[in-house]
Amino acid sequence: MLSIDAMRGITILVMIFVNELSGIRNIPQWAKHMPADADAMTFVDVVFPAFLFIVGMSIPFAIKNRMGKGDSMGKILLHIGFRTLGLLVLGLFMVNAESDFNAEATGMRRVYWSLSFYACVILVWNVYKFKYAWILRILGALGLAVLAYIYRGGEDAHGMQIHWWGILGLIGWAYLVTCLVYIATNGNKIGIASALVLSLLFFIFGGKWGGWMSDQSGHAVHSGIALCGLLLSQFYFDGKTKQPYVWVALFTAALLVAAWVLRPYYTISKIWATPAGPSTALPAAASCSPPYTGSPM
Repeated sequence: MLSIDAMRGITILVMIFVNELSGIRNIPQWAKHMPADADAMTFVDVVFPAFLFIVGMSIPFAIKNRMGKGDSMGKILLHIGFRTLGLLVLGLFMVNAESDFNAEATGMRRVYWSLSFYACVILVWNVYKFKYAWILRILGALGLAVLAYIYRGGEDAHGMQIHWWGILGLIGWAYLVTCLVYIATNGNKIGIASALVLSLLFFIFGGKWGGWMSDQSGHAVHSGIALCGLLLSQFYFDGKTKQPYVWVALFTAALLVAAWVLRPYYTISKIWATPAGPSTALPAAASCSPPYTGSPM
């Protein structure tokens, strides 16, 4: 779909541009991330939400394409799980490499550990066209296991930890939820809209009730953004919607009203994953210190 590819390309272009600005001093505020507690967003803060939105828009085409090739639902679900796992592993390893890597305790420099990790990821998740590709996948998986085993971080030389899931890990969770919603609702727009409302309610009440719901509230916002992309894609491309532009205009108006109502209570904050201002939900420390300051997403 050319329009989705064009949006993805523009988003990547912006991501590279703002990444090149990272570390440059005395640049205007609109060219970098807003502070976590500021009630505002810049175009830099929109990059990550745009990727989530594109993920949602792409899902119907990806699933329909696999169904057209004759894949069973079980095989499609297995593919979704495998791709989700890949994003989570990428995020987990990247965060541990960036946060408190202890080269002396690990026995190798950070760059070599990271390079080995990426090589193993390619072995596992590459698309192969020959019969015995499973051998390379197993070698890659064993390599990841070894790298996780030898990893040491911090002064206490602890093992790998889930500090947070990283950008790719957050995309992975949103991707999983959105795929499951699409399959469960069979692409029904009312069902998708209901899931979107539920994600918003999860954020609101999860913050009040605390516990695990509060910890997962950021994922609810990320999933909500991807669900918005999924719903928009259905309006335009499901072949059932009459006058899609009218429905998209109404949908846009509903989102603007929801943001206006929620803003006094949650403000617009990328860092804190508020529903009025979608975000990466980075930990507090990550939002103001390397390597995250000025990061592309």
